[in-house]
Amino acid sequence: MARRPRLFAPALLYHVIVRGNQRQKTFLNDQDYQAYIERLAKYRRKYGYSVYAYCLMPNHVHLLLESSDQPLAKFMQGLQQSYSLARLFERMQSDEQVARNVERLARIVES
Repeated sequence: MARRPRLFAPALLYHVIVRGNQRQKTFLNDQDYQAYIERLAKYRRKYGYSVYAYCLMPNHVHLLLESSDQPLAKFMQGLQQSYSLARLFERMQSDEQVARNVERLARIVES
């Protein structure tokens, strides 16, 4: 059964819970937590939302937000996509760095 559409109006309070895929960890280190907080601040300003409280857990997030005239879905979409894409990019860079280090090590071992 599909979820009923969320009631939206300016100046409503929302308790939003965001979970990692299959409840996997969303935050792996302190830098991940800091990156999310920075993005939360950015999107709060961009959409004119008030953030009254947040709780960042390893595999989920709780937010207490007051909406502006912008839809909650737009706010959350921007926040979550920007965080997910940034983490993906960071991991790709890490994977490339590991691959380069393995190649360098292989050359050293061969010589």
